[in-house]
Amino acid sequence: MTPSANVLALYDAARAALAKAVTVDEAKKVRDVAARIKFYAQQAQDTEIVANAAVLKLRATRRLGELLAAAKEAGEVSQGGRPKKTGPAPGPVSPIKVTLKAVGLPKNLSADAQKLAKLDDNTFAKLIDETREKYLATAARVVNPQSDVLVRQRKVERRAEVVKLSKNPLLLPKGPFCGGVADPPWVDNENPIGFNNRHYLFKYPTMTVEQICALPVKHIFGDRAAILLWCTRYHVAIGSHVKVLEAWGFRPRTEYCWDKELRGTGKGFSVDRHECLILGLRGDVPAPDDENRPLSLFSQRRSRLHSQKPDWAHRQIEIWLPGGSYVDLFPGAKRDGWCPWGHQALGDAKRHEQGGVPG
Repeated sequence: MTPSANVLALYDAARAALAKAVTVDEAKKVRDVAARIKFYAQQAQDTEIVANAAVLKLRATRRLGELLAAAKEAGEVSQGGRPKKTGPAPGPVSPIKVTLKAVGLPKNLSADAQKLAKLDDNTFAKLIDETREKYLATAARVVNPQSDVLVRQRKVERRAEVVKLSKNPLLLPKGPFCGGVADPPWVDNENPIGFNNRHYLFKYPTMTVEQICALPVKHIFGDRAAILLWCTRYHVAIGSHVKVLEAWGFRPRTEYCWDKELRGTGKGFSVDRHECLILGLRGDVPAPDDENRPLSLFSQRRSRLHSQKPDWAHRQIEIWLPGGSYVDLFPGAKRDGWCPWGHQALGDAKRHEQGGVPG
């Protein structure tokens, strides 16, 4: 029998053993065998067997996590550690639990196995596909799809925690919200006051930086939240966005630019072509996954309506924090699932009467 045939026979036996594994020790033995098969295949430069062994090791690790979680739930496995110095306990003596050390299971392996066990079937199936593709496409000595998916899973859990801290109040903006978009009516010295009804002052009342900072926005967001703040070039240049975000309880994180594709008519030091969007964060909000990470510059032809913004910012918040509650501060239009708040928001008259929205 050739070395390759021996490895294949070992692989088939390990795969069959995994299907029958019902104890922590059995699952760990299969995982160890899969690691050896992978090593042998790498030495022989057989990428097909390397990929199969990597997938088998992944499946065995997940099975190990499932069995370990069940054993802990049943009180059969302990984390070990130094026993507490206490006197003899009255009553019957509880059975001695097996420690991770006793079964040769490192704590980091135990942790990774249980994280894999928590993955839903679709996510795990995607991990299997990614693992196979990466090992077939490379020498597979530096890739670690398991680490990648666990990092992504932790991001999912952290986002879920952010959303969990929020409610879904669509009647009044009491919050807490986990995501928001703000388009405050800045007084823009870059665009001096004109003399015809096309000027922004004829469309809505503007506010100074101090007035915007004084809005009670800080109290309607949860402990972990994200906000995208539209800001004019002039106010970005003088740092007004930092003052506003800090007053609202957020820290500036990054900037996006909207290319409006049409030349503006401003009278300042530059011809208007883009607008700035600042991301502010509060608490532990994870960065988006690679597939959801947007380019810093996005293009969309601006509307002929004055100050009308694209829905890019709203869509990003919905992608980053799916299922949460969102608030739209100074919205230009109604958006499903978003609580409007501020000038032009639906229901403002009622909120003014109840003291819910400042003028």
